[in-house]
Amino acid sequence: VVKDIYVPALQNAKLHKRLTFSFTSQGLVELAEGLEVFIKNDGKMQLIIGSPISEQEEKSIKIAEKQLKKDETFQKLCMIRLDNLFKSITENSDIVESHVPLRLDLLTQLIAAERLKIKFAFKKNTLVDPNDKSIQHSKIAIFYGLNNEKVVWGGSANFSRNAFIDSAEEISVYKSWDI
Repeated sequence: VVKDIYVPALQNAKLHKRLTFSFTSQGLVELAEGLEVFIKNDGKMQLIIGSPISEQEEKSIKIAEKQLKKDETFQKLCMIRLDNLFKSITENSDIVESHVPLRLDLLTQLIAAERLKIKFAFKKNTLVDPNDKSIQHSKIAIFYGLNNEKVVWGGSANFSRNAFIDSAEEISVYKSWDI
């Protein structure tokens, strides 16, 4: 899924919208090859996540949201940091899996550079009724291409290393030029 679909789709997109149940910053690292080109193409990603994230990732998002309030010069600094992070990931792919600060920094810098926006989906009833175990469990990806083409896929894969690399997942891919 990563090598044959996700990375090429990111490399040729200007906007990526993703609905997923679970998310880990390690998923961003697995997509680094595609994300690097996506960012250079001035791409923006919007994620809607249906499950809670780790405490570390939550802190990274809060740090990034504070940084969003800073000026344009700071955003340029975030872009430089992103470039350096992508180089580190490319040069030291063995270290990436166990290097939590690197992947948390990638998450923070993507948000602070306004290249990633994350929202959470849950049913309002779960706030009123703690016994309601309903969840947002859909997994859909939409890529808006550089030449206005679209690629859409749906299936079982979450936004995590486990889904991208370790598990057997299924997806169905639809391309606007095949309609």
